[in-house]
Amino acid sequence: MTKKIIIFFIIIVTIIFLYLKFFSEKKVQKINTVDTETSFNSNILENVEYISQDAKGNKYIIRAAKGEIDLKNTNIIFLEDVKSLVKLTSSEEINITSDFGKYNTVNFDTIFSKNVITTYQNNKITAEYLDFS
Repeated sequence: MTKKIIIFFIIIVTIIFLYLKFFSEKKVQKINTVDTETSFNSNILENVEYISQDAKGNKYIIRAAKGEIDLKNTNIIFLEDVKSLVKLTSSEEINITSDFGKYNTVNFDTIFSKNVITTYQNNKITAEYLDFS
Protein backbone atom coordinates (compact mmCIF):
# COMPACT_ATOMS: atom_id res chain seq x y z
CA MET A 1 0.00 0.00 0.00
CA THR A 2 2.83 2.42 0.83
CA LYS A 3 4.45 1.81 -2.55
CA LYS A 4 1.16 2.67 -4.28
CA ILE A 5 0.91 5.96 -2.39
CA ILE A 6 4.50 6.87 -3.19
CA ILE A 7 4.05 6.00 -6.87
CA PHE A 8 0.78 7.97 -6.99
CA PHE A 9 2.47 10.97 -5.36
CA ILE A 10 5.38 10.84 -7.82
CA ILE A 11 2.97 10.63 -10.75
CA ILE A 12 0.92 13.61 -9.53
CA VAL A 13 4.02 15.73 -8.90
CA THR A 14 5.46 14.77 -12.30
CA ILE A 15 2.20 15.61 -14.09
CA ILE A 16 1.93 18.97 -12.39
CA PHE A 17 5.59 19.78 -13.03
CA LEU A 18 5.43 18.81 -16.71
CA TYR A 19 2.16 20.58 -17.26
CA LEU A 20 3.28 23.82 -15.65
CA LYS A 21 6.78 23.68 -17.14
CA PHE A 22 6.06 22.75 -20.76
CA PHE A 23 2.47 23.76 -21.44
CA SER A 24 2.47 27.18 -19.85
CA GLU A 25 3.32 29.30 -22.85
CA LYS A 26 2.15 32.60 -21.46
CA LYS A 27 2.18 33.21 -17.75
CA VAL A 28 0.34 36.03 -16.06
CA GLN A 29 1.10 36.99 -12.51
CA LYS A 30 -1.19 38.91 -10.19
CA ILE A 31 -0.19 40.04 -6.73
CA ASN A 32 -2.77 41.01 -4.14
CA THR A 33 -1.73 42.22 -0.74
CA VAL A 34 -4.08 43.34 1.97
CA ASP A 35 -3.24 44.79 5.37
CA THR A 36 0.46 45.32 4.61
CA GLU A 37 2.73 46.78 7.25
CA THR A 38 2.66 50.58 7.21
CA SER A 39 6.43 51.02 7.28
CA PHE A 40 8.06 51.28 3.86
CA ASN A 41 11.12 49.49 5.26
CA SER A 42 9.09 46.44 6.21
CA ASN A 43 9.24 43.25 4.22
CA ILE A 44 6.22 41.60 5.93
CA LEU A 45 2.97 41.15 4.01
CA GLU A 46 -0.35 39.74 5.17
CA ASN A 47 -2.97 37.90 3.10
CA VAL A 48 -0.69 37.30 0.13
CA GLU A 49 -1.97 35.86 -3.14
CA TYR A 50 -0.10 34.95 -6.34
CA ILE A 51 -1.86 33.73 -9.47
CA SER A 52 -0.18 32.25 -12.55
CA GLN A 53 -2.07 31.25 -15.67
CA ASP A 54 -0.97 29.69 -18.93
CA ALA A 55 -2.38 30.22 -22.43
CA LYS A 56 -4.68 27.19 -22.09
CA GLY A 57 -6.37 28.59 -18.98
CA ASN A 58 -4.69 26.40 -16.35
CA LYS A 59 -4.24 28.32 -13.11
CA TYR A 60 -1.86 28.03 -10.18
CA ILE A 61 -3.03 30.01 -7.15
CA ILE A 62 -1.02 30.29 -3.97
CA ARG A 63 -2.27 32.10 -0.88
CA ALA A 64 -0.68 32.67 2.50
CA ALA A 65 -1.71 34.35 5.72
CA LYS A 66 1.72 35.96 5.96
CA GLY A 67 4.68 36.52 3.66
CA GLU A 68 8.18 37.87 4.21
CA ILE A 69 10.24 39.11 1.28
CA ASP A 70 13.86 37.95 1.29
CA LEU A 71 15.94 41.14 1.51
CA LYS A 72 18.90 39.49 -0.27
CA ASN A 73 16.72 38.30 -3.19
CA THR A 74 13.46 40.22 -3.57
CA ASN A 75 12.13 37.58 -5.99
CA ILE A 76 11.81 35.16 -3.04
CA ILE A 77 9.00 35.33 -0.51
CA PHE A 78 8.78 33.11 2.57
CA LEU A 79 5.20 32.14 3.36
CA GLU A 80 3.25 30.99 6.43
CA ASP A 81 -0.08 29.12 6.52
CA VAL A 82 0.03 28.30 2.80
CA LYS A 83 -2.94 27.21 0.69
CA SER A 84 -2.41 26.42 -2.96
CA LEU A 85 -4.78 25.41 -5.72
CA VAL A 86 -3.91 23.98 -9.13
CA LYS A 87 -6.84 24.36 -11.52
CA LEU A 88 -6.23 22.25 -14.61
CA THR A 89 -8.72 22.71 -17.45
CA SER A 90 -8.61 19.00 -18.29
CA SER A 91 -8.66 17.52 -14.79
CA GLU A 92 -9.84 17.85 -11.21
CA GLU A 93 -8.39 20.53 -8.95
CA ILE A 94 -5.37 19.77 -6.78
CA ASN A 95 -5.18 21.37 -3.33
CA ILE A 96 -1.93 21.73 -1.41
CA THR A 97 -1.64 23.16 2.10
CA SER A 98 1.35 23.55 4.40
CA ASP A 99 2.56 25.48 7.41
CA PHE A 100 5.39 27.15 5.49
CA GLY A 101 6.42 27.83 1.91
CA LYS A 102 8.99 29.53 -0.27
CA TYR A 103 7.87 31.08 -3.56
CA ASN A 104 9.95 32.53 -6.39
CA THR A 105 7.96 35.26 -8.14
CA VAL A 106 10.07 35.07 -11.31
CA ASN A 107 10.20 31.35 -12.18
CA PHE A 108 7.29 30.24 -9.94
CA ASP A 109 9.38 27.61 -8.10
CA THR A 110 7.50 26.68 -4.93
CA ILE A 111 8.57 24.78 -1.84
CA PHE A 112 6.02 23.60 0.71
CA SER A 113 7.23 22.46 4.14
CA LYS A 114 5.85 21.23 7.49
CA ASN A 115 2.51 19.44 7.50
CA VAL A 116 2.13 19.34 3.72
CA ILE A 117 -1.23 17.93 2.63
CA THR A 118 -2.04 17.30 -1.04
CA THR A 119 -5.57 16.34 -2.01
CA TYR A 120 -6.63 15.19 -5.46
CA GLN A 121 -10.04 13.67 -6.11
CA ASN A 122 -10.55 11.27 -3.18
CA ASN A 123 -6.85 10.91 -2.42
CA LYS A 124 -4.86 12.59 0.33
CA ILE A 125 -1.06 12.62 0.54
CA THR A 126 0.82 13.97 3.53
CA ALA A 127 4.47 14.96 3.64
CA GLU A 128 6.91 17.26 5.39
CA TYR A 129 8.48 18.69 2.21
CA LEU A 130 7.31 19.21 -1.36
CA ASP A 131 9.35 21.03 -4.03
CA PHE A 132 7.93 22.21 -7.37
CA SER A 133 10.80 23.35 -9.55
